[in-house]
Amino acid sequence: MASVKEDIKSKNIRKCYLLFGEEQFLMNNDRKVLEKAVVDEAEAVMNRDFFDGAPEIGKVIDAAETMPFLSEKRLIVVKDSGLFKEGRKNDTETMTEYIPNIPDSACIIFAEREVDKRNRLYKAVSKNGLAEEYKKTEEKDAIKLIPKIFAREKIKCTSSVAAYIIHCVGSDMATLEKEVNKLIPYKKEGEVTAADVDAVCTKTLEAKVFDLVKEIGMKNISKAIEIYRTLLIFNEPPLKILALISRQFKIMLQCKVLTAQGKDINEIKDIISQNYYAVKECSMQCRNFTEEMLKNAIYECLETDMGIKSGKIEAQTALEIIIAKYGA
Repeated sequence: MASVKEDIKSKNIRKCYLLFGEEQFLMNNDRKVLEKAVVDEAEAVMNRDFFDGAPEIGKVIDAAETMPFLSEKRLIVVKDSGLFKEGRKNDTETMTEYIPNIPDSACIIFAEREVDKRNRLYKAVSKNGLAEEYKKTEEKDAIKLIPKIFAREKIKCTSSVAAYIIHCVGSDMATLEKEVNKLIPYKKEGEVTAADVDAVCTKTLEAKVFDLVKEIGMKNISKAIEIYRTLLIFNEPPLKILALISRQFKIMLQCKVLTAQGKDINEIKDIISQNYYAVKECSMQCRNFTEEMLKNAIYECLETDMGIKSGKIEAQTALEIIIAKYGA
């Protein structure tokens, strides 16, 4: 199957490319490598035109028609143009007519977030060049990718720790790379552990509340209260924390019900759209609660939310009461 990476590897540079999709981090990485394959960095100053936003089509075409200076190719990058969806009909038509006539001396790279595949310009680029979609990275693919990044630095990382990293920092590839790059100099060698992740990575609020509810499930009230008060020190809104606690109880209830139905972790993960680590942990945590207790906890979180919003109860105290009650 044709791809940007294959073109770079085979040095088969086409006249036009369309890179698009949700996974902007991987897309931009490929775009930068492709740009270097089209025009050497030393020649880029004289042979690269960059258009960000909605450019004048005439200027894009003029750039493509300009002969390269001491280089085989001239590179034209058009980012977030809006040409591949409704709204710029005339400009889209003009560019569609031009695509088959791009000179051999030019390469146009379009980089877009949203694309309508029914769009005539999309079809023209697909026919005369290459259109590649970058779909959001699935968790299973990220779990495979993270150990490979560590392996380049001769550091080991198991798939379970990779899943824990995703649980702690989220699945956005740009964030994952940033956090992994923090772990590499910290670890230097050996094998990265969950403790290393806890020590170095910046956890999302969801992951911190997950830890809080985990302590509730383990009946460690003092630790749960400590986590909660630390969140308050960092100005996390009590109502937001409450909503996430309620969400966590709901996930545990779902895990409990589905486990009773004979579902395994992978099946549950897909059914409730949660990451592997969260489902694995919640499946263990829910053993500390009956189904009735979890339902009551969810209901009490709702009642507390209404009480705080109506001014009947004070937020910080109300949450500590819930933590103490279900952690007892």
